[in-house]
Formats: sequence, structure tokens, C-alpha cells
Amino acid sequence: MEQPITSETPSSLCYIDAGHVHSPLGELRGFDVLDAGGRNLGSLVGIVADLPARRVCYWVVALRGWLGSRRYQLIPFGPARLEANQHAVRLESDRAGLGGCRELESETFPNFSDEHLLAALW
Repeated sequence: MEQPITSETPSSLCYIDAGHVHSPLGELRGFDVLDAGGRNLGSLVGIVADLPARRVCYWVVALRGWLGSRRYQLIPFGPARLEANQHAVRLESDRAGLGGCRELESETFPNFSDEHLLAALW
């Protein structure tokens, strides 16, 4: 069972912008995030990772809101594949299977820093 994100969330978690996440298709900034049925969930803006454990925990997805507002949602990291022809990340779960998604508040996780890099290396 997944732990809720609180002020006691492990300090080893950090946010990494999708522009700094590289894949065989290049950086992931601007990729759409699709569910298993091909429905667009939003745009990938980053990931949340536990660097010392070398584990990705969440996809961070921008949702388009009313009148151009943006909200950011955390989708638990799971199996996915890159689709070059659609410039997308397709999750293996459908929308109903993503019921554990939570909205991300701006200061929940620190941005990736040199300190995070050093902690991951040692």
C-alpha cells in the first residue's frame, strides 16, 4: 500500500524536471502521458525520485485546467513504454487503475541539486 505524501515524506525524494530526464528518444519534456487505452492524461513535466535508492517513485503530469490554469498530479511510477510516433509515454494502467493519484503542491519536493547527486553517488 502506498504511503501518503506528508511533511514526513522522506527527504531523499526530489523533483527532476523532464528536461533533465533522458531516454532513447531524447529528453522527456513535452511528452504526453497516455493511459493504457490511449487517453491523454496530460503532459509529462518531471519525475519524483528517491536517488539514494535509485528508484523513480512518481510521474509528475501537468493537467490543463479551466481558463488555462494548470494543476500537477503525481501518478505512481509503474510499467510504461515510450511511443516515438506519438511523442508519448504510455502507462500500462487505465485511468481507473490510477486511482491513487494525488495533486502536487509546489513545494512538496525539493528540486534536484548537487547535494542530491552526491547522496546518490555515495
